[in-house]
Amino acid sequence: MPVKASDIQKILPEGGKKNCKECGLATCFAFAMKLANAGIALEKCTYLAPESKAELEDMLMAPIRQVVLGQGSRQVVLGEEEVMYRHQKTFMRQPAFAIQITDEETEAVWEEKIAKLGWQFERLGKVSRIDLVALHSRGSNGDKYLQMVRQAMSGTDAGLILSAADAATLLAAYEACKSRDPLVCVTPENVAALAPRLDKQAAVCARAAGLESLAALVDKLKEAGLERLIIDPGSLTLRDLVRDQTLIRRGALQHKFRAFGYPTAFFAVDAAPDLSQQLLLAAAAVAKYAGVIVVEDLTLDLFQILATQRQDIYTDPRVPPTVESKVYAFNEAGRSAAVLVTTNFALTYYAVAGEAENSK
Repeated sequence: MPVKASDIQKILPEGGKKNCKECGLATCFAFAMKLANAGIALEKCTYLAPESKAELEDMLMAPIRQVVLGQGSRQVVLGEEEVMYRHQKTFMRQPAFAIQITDEETEAVWEEKIAKLGWQFERLGKVSRIDLVALHSRGSNGDKYLQMVRQAMSGTDAGLILSAADAATLLAAYEACKSRDPLVCVTPENVAALAPRLDKQAAVCARAAGLESLAALVDKLKEAGLERLIIDPGSLTLRDLVRDQTLIRRGALQHKFRAFGYPTAFFAVDAAPDLSQQLLLAAAAVAKYAGVIVVEDLTLDLFQILATQRQDIYTDPRVPPTVESKVYAFNEAGRSAAVLVTTNFALTYYAVAGEAENSK
């Protein structure tokens, strides 16, 4: 829920009635209004007691933190969600799709999957891509896993996800691709070995079986100084997915349970062996709050279906989709061609455009 200016004012010096004007505003209430809308820095009030400042910092902290994965043009921004239901306002950050590559697959399969990270699908003026590649070690050959990581680094500029049961293998891969700011998967089993060795700015995916175990793992990571977190409750069925994602979102937004105040992940690849089942679960995860969705593979048509669903759900319902207002030519139109005038609302434009293209 949004923080009220009146609640902020009560914590300000002299109950919000000091009105010193040193912040540049006429009253403490004006300062509180600006603060509630992120229009001014808390440090502008120089009379705040340390305990009051800490209370306000906690109050103003986003219930679900922003986490940025990847680099450059392939950056993925997650988090900052504010509502349980899209119609209440809008869903802010669309989920990132990832395909998984394992060290049990052949180099030819690695190359084929890495090439798919270059796919682009344009719809309503927006370009969709497969955002991340999940590099998973299933074997005990650390050298082969490192080879796979390096091949992914040279083959794509997409963000990397690292996961391996063996902590030494994972740490070696992390050191090899640290410059690419990978997302490192940490579990209750390897947290003691990994947490002290990761940079404090490292992006970490906390993966645990169940919500209680996940909350405990998040606390351990925060104690180690790791705050750029993605959280995964280990859901393995559709029922678990809906339940876990709902409870995490509700805990973060409605109860300000800080351990759940992070974007979430769903590994469909672990939930079903069959690709078609994975895609059905991935579609459910798009609708039900997941921030990172990992599947074993994608065909072009299935990727376009998921991308279309994602775009429809994460389009702001308060802003009708539009296309650029300009002249569009169809079927090699010349100077004597008929001119159709319509609005630039996307649904109207594509209906008219379709008829125009089919009128050869």
